[in-house]
Amino acid sequence: MSTLVELFHKAVNQAELKSRIVVRDGDTKWTLAELDAMSEKLAKHFVETYGAKRGDCIGIYMNKCAFYALAYTAILKAGCAYLPLDVFYPQPLLIDIIREITPVVICATPDIADRLSNLAPMYVFGSLLPNPSPFIKLPEIGPDDRAYIVYSSGTTGKPKGFLFFFF
Repeated sequence: MSTLVELFHKAVNQAELKSRIVVRDGDTKWTLAELDAMSEKLAKHFVETYGAKRGDCIGIYMNKCAFYALAYTAILKAGCAYLPLDVFYPQPLLIDIIREITPVVICATPDIADRLSNLAPMYVFGSLLPNPSPFIKLPEIGPDDRAYIVYSSGTTGKPKGFLFFFF
């Protein structure tokens, strides 16, 4: 059984898919090859700058946009679990989730990054992507590794986190 990252790499290695547009957001258009290169850089940045390790958690706190797809792909490539932090969650819920999960970093866009900046290290998307060391190695990911964590709505009590694996 293949992980999402393995399936992504298989697609990137198919010549007919490399040049396909896979992300569209307003005027932003990225091919599969561009998403692959950018997400590789960002994944290595998570490892180099934030000390992200296989199995760690990285949050995404932003409206749905091209950067969301980039962050998600990079998180999985770094061997980390993706934690969606909905921008419409009430602040007390976000604080509880972040304190419980302790993500190594949270990815955000500049318009809302300050809402969580005192709770965890933040990676704020800007005009340029980081340029990590080319010697950073990304981990091998297996089917038993953590892939993402989601929280219930908490309609019958305190919201609960659910952990999902690559397999």
